[in-house]
Amino acid sequence: MKENKGFSLIELLVVVVIIGILAGLYIMGGGRTISETKKKIAETSTGSVRLAQIDYRSNNDSYYYTSGGCGPTTTQEIISNLLDENKDLPEEDFYFCITGNTNSFTIWAKNITTKCIVMRDEKNNITYSGC
Repeated sequence: MKENKGFSLIELLVVVVIIGILAGLYIMGGGRTISETKKKIAETSTGSVRLAQIDYRSNNDSYYYTSGGCGPTTTQEIISNLLDENKDLPEEDFYFCITGNTNSFTIWAKNITTKCIVMRDEKNNITYSGC
C-alpha cells in the first residue's frame, strides 16, 4: 500500500489556527484592543471551519449545519463532526454554529461577552454584527 506523504486537512487547520492566534497576539502588541484581536481569532477559526466544510461536502454531497441556536452544544457539534475531535475553536471566547442547507452555509462565531458576531459564508465572504 502506498503511503501518503502529504499533510492532512486537520494538520493544515491546526497550522492555520496557530498562525491566526500568533497574528492576533502580534496585532494586540501593536496597540490594537483585545476585542479586535478576538475578532481576528474568530475570523481565523471560521476560516478553519470553512475548510472543514469543503472537505465534508466532498465526502457527503452536502454541507454540514448545526442543530439550532448558537451555544456550547453547537460548538461541540462542530468540533465532533467537522474537526474530528481536535479542539481548534476558542470555546472560552466564542460560541460557534452553522446555518444553511445542502448548497450554502454561514458559519457564526458569537463572542460570549461582547456579542460581536463574525460570519463567514461558503464563498469566503466575512461580515460582522455588533462589533
